[in-house]
Amino acid sequence: MSRAHLQMLELDPQQVNVTVAFLEACANTSLAEASGHDDRRGLPTSREGTDREWVLRMDAASALRDAAQWAAFLDPQTARRLLIASARQFQELDHGFGMFLMAVAGAWRIDPPLGDISSTLAQVEAAQGPDVGSDVPAPLRHPQQQAYVLLAAAGTPGVARADVAALGRLAETSRHRLGVVPVGALGTPLRRFWDVALHLLVGDPVTGPPVVFQHLESMSRTYAESIDLAMTNHYLWRHGAAPVDTADLDIMGMTVLSVARFGMAPVADALGSMKERLTPIARIPMELGMELAEAPPA
Repeated sequence: MSRAHLQMLELDPQQVNVTVAFLEACANTSLAEASGHDDRRGLPTSREGTDREWVLRMDAASALRDAAQWAAFLDPQTARRLLIASARQFQELDHGFGMFLMAVAGAWRIDPPLGDISSTLAQVEAAQGPDVGSDVPAPLRHPQQQAYVLLAAAGTPGVARADVAALGRLAETSRHRLGVVPVGALGTPLRRFWDVALHLLVGDPVTGPPVVFQHLESMSRTYAESIDLAMTNHYLWRHGAAPVDTADLDIMGMTVLSVARFGMAPVADALGSMKERLTPIARIPMELGMELAEAPPA
């Protein structure tokens, strides 16, 4: 099915493969430079060196993330490997987005690190108050990163069951449940992320999928518009250089987490119910998410 998606998008599979390899090579170069940055200078760790290392590692995390979404069109297992590699970098930099990617990749399907996740949830909860202590990392003070933490935890069955009380407080009482801060490449209002997470947490296969996919339908329409604009520049588009998220990991990831919480059949039914309302291109991220969720673990 993913090859059919590339055909719809007028993209050459060989060029997509080249793009994946290029992005992964860029990430590896950044990580190698980050690990040897201070050694080459022969200087003790400095603020300048620390900042430079942060930039290099963030560049690597972002390149691996982009490589993963391109790889989703070719091979779910490669996409998973790259998602996990990206997630590790984001997590080490205290970004909640790393937790989201790790959950989407299915790395926590069997044995989630409950202690680490509970600690991060406590930090996110602490960040909801007016006076945020110094023990909350700077990235987790941002509503966008908090939303990704909530999604990752609520969308992982083992975590949702273990931390149901803390997750319930966060999902139902946070001011972000009504927030309009833009999140992700599509600029989706924060409240959509929060409501999706709330329904993932409840995990009801009857009432949950219709609500979650109502949000995803709206996001998918925005995705289709962004793709349509990007495709107007044929050179950048066909060389994998257009400034757009071709697979959109937010939509794709929420679809994967929906399957984990609600089951494949209810999610497939919810997706099928909107088939006639969305163009084939608008459905691509959700269908890629279904493929990633269906793929056997590596």
